[in-house]
Amino acid sequence: MARTAQSAVRTAIQNPSDTITPMRTVLSEVREFDGRAVPFLVKEVPRARSIRIRVTHEGVVVTKPYRVPRYEVEAFVEHSHKWIIAQIDEMGTLAQKTLSDRIHYLGEVREIRRASVPPVRFSGDVFWAPGEDAAERLEAVLEWMRRRAKPVLRDSVYRWSSRMCVTVRRMGVRDQTSRWGSCSSAASVSFNWRLVMAPQAVLEYIVVHELAHILEHNHSDRFWRVVETHCPDYEACEKWLDEHGPELLQYGRGMIEVPLLA
Repeated sequence: MARTAQSAVRTAIQNPSDTITPMRTVLSEVREFDGRAVPFLVKEVPRARSIRIRVTHEGVVVTKPYRVPRYEVEAFVEHSHKWIIAQIDEMGTLAQKTLSDRIHYLGEVREIRRASVPPVRFSGDVFWAPGEDAAERLEAVLEWMRRRAKPVLRDSVYRWSSRMCVTVRRMGVRDQTSRWGSCSSAASVSFNWRLVMAPQAVLEYIVVHELAHILEHNHSDRFWRVVETHCPDYEACEKWLDEHGPELLQYGRGMIEVPLLA
């Protein structure tokens, strides 16, 4: 997608109130994308404030406010044609694994069940989330996790910075697609929100790893000695990320939206 087009596209954050009024499907058909027949659905959400495209196990799902005419939807779909094909290619068999009624949280696979109204709740190892289908419920849980990630990581950084005697100038939580964390030369650290899906020990290891870079700006033997001092089982954490990280990094991808200007 062109740079100018990318600037108009934003990661979607669901408004919980959208789920209070039931949406309705106004179009359900099969369309061809790059020679492949894919289910194509358009749904109206009364309180939605933007046109949104998601590529899910259902197929290509477009949601829109009632007041948006069909031609605007079609124009946005045409504009996003290459992006849709790329998402279909990228998700492949992962769609069945990631967009379902289960999700990783704190290192365990948790069940997602339907709740009649917002907000999302996590109780008894089960997520209760609003939504018409599994994809919408998953999206609601992912947004809950994005919001949960910041306080969890902030508390971990606070604890470990005190233990390691380092000063963190700034901390951020980002939607990184290939990295779990980073540390700048100015002692600014950032972390991937998906860390809350990993076991607590793995999350703590990534925090220790990035804070260790404040002391050693490399991956020298001295750096790894710092890490091992505070996280003796770091190799097991690395192994867990090698095995499960690629799957976790797929969560929350395959979705774009365009905000309404009017």
